[in-house]
Amino acid sequence: MDTLLGILLLVLILGWRVWLGLILDASRRRSYANAVGQFQVRVVHDRLRSKKDGVDMEVLVVQGKGLFPRETWDTSLGGIVSILDHTDGAETLPVLSMIDGLQEHDSIVFQHRIDFGEMGRHMSLPNWTKISTVFPDALVPPYGGRRDLSVVVRLVDRDNPPAVVGGGCSRLHPGVLWEKAIEHQHVFLEKGYIEESEHRDEAKALSLKIGVAVAMADGSLAPEERDTLQRWASKAIAPFTGEVRENLRELYLGALQSARRDALEGRLTLSSLTRRLNEIGERASKYEAIELCCEIMAADGVVVKEEIGTIRNIAQALGLDANEVEKMHELAVMTIAPSAKMHISVEEELGIDTSQSKEQIRKHLRREFQKWNNRLTALPAGEKRDFAQRKLDEIAEARKRYE
Repeated sequence: MDTLLGILLLVLILGWRVWLGLILDASRRRSYANAVGQFQVRVVHDRLRSKKDGVDMEVLVVQGKGLFPRETWDTSLGGIVSILDHTDGAETLPVLSMIDGLQEHDSIVFQHRIDFGEMGRHMSLPNWTKISTVFPDALVPPYGGRRDLSVVVRLVDRDNPPAVVGGGCSRLHPGVLWEKAIEHQHVFLEKGYIEESEHRDEAKALSLKIGVAVAMADGSLAPEERDTLQRWASKAIAPFTGEVRENLRELYLGALQSARRDALEGRLTLSSLTRRLNEIGERASKYEAIELCCEIMAADGVVVKEEIGTIRNIAQALGLDANEVEKMHELAVMTIAPSAKMHISVEEELGIDTSQSKEQIRKHLRREFQKWNNRLTALPAGEKRDFAQRKLDEIAEARKRYE
């Protein structure tokens, strides 16, 4: 009997000590939490000086402070930072990153993974501490301008991490231990990825219309020119499937049909087309338009001065480098068989400005001779070498006229 009472007394004492320990532990936690606060995060602006060139760059710093949540105790703790765009209450869309190390595993959506290490009890960040740095210049939102962003910070179990895809994941995943979204506004000067895609598609449609204008500069659309335009449109559509492919097909086909109709009715104005392309197109889109024009010029095996003049006017309106455009023109003309008709004068073929003095024209011809003579010596036997020789013959003929 005495033994049984002794055991009961021992159990009561041990139980009391455990219970008292829990109370004291909770009390200490409350006291510590009151001192440092519960875990919280914020985003602040800062500037970072580049060690390479000494230039300051704007950065967004994600900071954390306070007692880590109870759920993180005794875990190998990690963090995942994602950025989402929800401007004007529209559909929430991911923000992309141009930095490889700040991307999701299988996409270019922004993501920063952090390793906090093994997490003991009552661990905290007593002061605001940097947990992530974001470079706004390396972010690509859906659209440019002022955007409403959510910087999502997740504390996760590194031994059982959730799959974060497109910046989102299931909150029910056991590996998500804590999550907080910080609202932040930022102004992006560049176009967003959706905006750029829309403008890129429109730029290609404008290129097709400009191509029609060049093809019909002589008053008609030759079958070879039509085939070149259709082949170019098909190539632009080829990488896509499904609804996107069908939408692009309708856009480009509609551009060809409307441009031809407007050209026949005298309503196809290059000034409005080039003005719009200047508004939305990148430099690459403008060169793409000129390249298409050169292909069209060479498509029917006949080069007329109206086509060359139109291409040069387009290039000037788009603010393109004259030398680069001239190279495109030369490559296009070199594809034409020697027997093809060249319905242009020697001056037009060599780019001679007849309003200049004879001395200026002779100087231009000397530069052209040097260029084509160098190419002739470097090219192997074949059509390209024959073309270079033809250019030298034309230069010799022009020199006689301007002696």
